[in-house]
Amino acid sequence: MKSPLHNSLIVLALLALSTVNSEISTALAQGTAFTYQGQLVANGAPTDGSYDLQFILYNASVGGSQAGPILTNSATAVSNGLFTVTLDFGEGTFTGTNYWLDIAVRTNGVGTFAELSPRQPLTPAPYAVFAAGTAAAGLSGSLSLAQLPSAVITNNETKVNLTGNLSGTFSGNGNGLTNLNASRLASGVVPTNVLSGFQPPNYNTVSGGFSNSAAGFGAFIGGGGFDGTNYDGNSAQAASSTISGGLGNLIPSTGPYAFIGGGASNAAGGYCDFVGGGLQNTASGAFTTVGGGLQNAASGQWATVGGGIGNTASYYYATVPGGFGNTASGINSFAAGNEAQAIYDGSFVWADFQFTPFASTAANQFAVRASGGVLLAADVQLDTSTYHNLSLSGGNSIGYLYGSYHSILGDGIHLGYNYYYDAAGAGHVINTGGGTSRITAEYGEIVLAVGGVNVSPNAVRVDATTSGVTVYGTFNNSSDRNAKQSFSPVSASQILEKVAQLPISEWSYKEDAATRHIGPMGQDFYSIFNLGTDEKHIAPIDEGGVALAAIQGLNQKLQKELEGVRAENAELKQRLEVLEKIVLSQKSY
Repeated sequence: MKSPLHNSLIVLALLALSTVNSEISTALAQGTAFTYQGQLVANGAPTDGSYDLQFILYNASVGGSQAGPILTNSATAVSNGLFTVTLDFGEGTFTGTNYWLDIAVRTNGVGTFAELSPRQPLTPAPYAVFAAGTAAAGLSGSLSLAQLPSAVITNNETKVNLTGNLSGTFSGNGNGLTNLNASRLASGVVPTNVLSGFQPPNYNTVSGGFSNSAAGFGAFIGGGGFDGTNYDGNSAQAASSTISGGLGNLIPSTGPYAFIGGGASNAAGGYCDFVGGGLQNTASGAFTTVGGGLQNAASGQWATVGGGIGNTASYYYATVPGGFGNTASGINSFAAGNEAQAIYDGSFVWADFQFTPFASTAANQFAVRASGGVLLAADVQLDTSTYHNLSLSGGNSIGYLYGSYHSILGDGIHLGYNYYYDAAGAGHVINTGGGTSRITAEYGEIVLAVGGVNVSPNAVRVDATTSGVTVYGTFNNSSDRNAKQSFSPVSASQILEKVAQLPISEWSYKEDAATRHIGPMGQDFYSIFNLGTDEKHIAPIDEGGVALAAIQGLNQKLQKELEGVRAENAELKQRLEVLEKIVLSQKSY
């Protein structure tokens, strides 16, 4: 069972251990313990409380063999993510081998330890570097034979090899001893003041320039310090550090093996840091790089800023290739362009030329601001192995292009507005004050569906299949007078005559041979009435309009005929009345 903090806690090594052997540390009375400081971060925020911490040494960044014991610090206090522990892996552990510190954490004895990644490389600490370069004159007390190395350097030319089976301890004041032959040593104690001549040289080099200072062991300055107007020397204070040239560049004592190529007012203050040049750039984490530019800073371990102006890479493996005002502050984050902010772990952010910040909103996110549009020169495919959706801006809500579930919508692709299904199949309304809609493309079918407020869009209104299009509800053609123009009167009688000429037949579509229909052909309709977009289609509104006009024409014709019948009937009625009078008059005789 994994701890709830598994994969959520990050440990930042602020002080690591020297690889110098423990005898030197013992000789300087520093012991084998060292202080380790770190920071615990859960879900992107520093933690507070009490945690159990476990530390193991390995001789490789991945895999490898364990060295020394397993150390456990129980109930370690953490405030604002910060903690400090003292670690002691004992005598004989650190003999020059490179080690990585494996760290695991759990909450106050709850569950098993959750291993954090990556392992932290152990780098030289200040006391260890001091021990490596300290003169023998600083020794005090007694030295046993087991504490002596196989060879001791007395100066640049003479070496004394310790051979044979020496025993006992060195004693006496040893004052003024030089070129000591080990075979002449007798039992006793050699005082430390006798060994004062064994001070190793510092091997610093300043090749030229003005006011340059190389104070670190093995430090090197190529030149610089004067730009023709200003004097500002370079300073290399750390062991094996290098400043090639430039003006006012600094490598403090915290930056062993750091390098500054040139430029002005640059600083490389961490282990193996690199600044190529430029102005006022800073590399302050371990293994960080700033290529050049102006006022750029790389402070996270293994972080990189290629150049540009005012860029910052402040966490593990963060990268800013260049640009202006970009920030990469998440683990493995990347920011480029103009004021791009990759503030979450694994986020990639690119921002176009606008002087407003554009930031990531989630971990492992690809975020792009491109006001001129996004041009993709090839096919685009989302990962098909798992469910994904594509969200689209839509005013007060959001539209989604998403996959389907067989138990919900059937197989297909769906474009929904204000509603979507997540990877677990649960539906979500985005704006609770609005209705919903959906267009679905399935196997041989297209569906148009809607939903009311806070209701899923499952009420089908149009269903197009291989056999036809079905409309559920009322189909409305737009017939607003304000939407029309170019009005002209219609002769209903002429329309009636044309309808009488229109061939009407029974038929079926080739794609649906089993379904029979009655109606005109598009060619005949267009030829007689000259209505519609072309001779292959008949719009329902045109068909309905012709039918209404024909009805009016038929009504007019019937009305005219009816009026004739009425007149004839009136005449017949008059004649009948005359006949009736004649018949009645004959009967009176």
